[in-house]
Amino acid sequence: MNIRSATPDDVLLIFSFIQKKSDFNRNIGAYSGVLQVTEDKIRKTIFGAVPFSYVLFAEISECVVGFALYGFRYSSFIGQPSI
Repeated sequence: MNIRSATPDDVLLIFSFIQKKSDFNRNIGAYSGVLQVTEDKIRKTIFGAVPFSYVLFAEISECVVGFALYGFRYSSFIGQPSI
């Protein structure tokens, strides 16, 4: 298995995984909202000058089998970052 960081060329793939995750969550009753993400929002917020989140892909034989979307927070009260 290989883990790689997403690139701007992966925007459509990221969007696809988010849609699949939304469908899964909807099917188990964990999400009932309207998906508001767009390819443009992904491009601006993940690949902009100051990224708000990051994406990793898991690959087996160069086939993407999973993804992780994560971001960091910073607590001013304890003076350290957190996920």
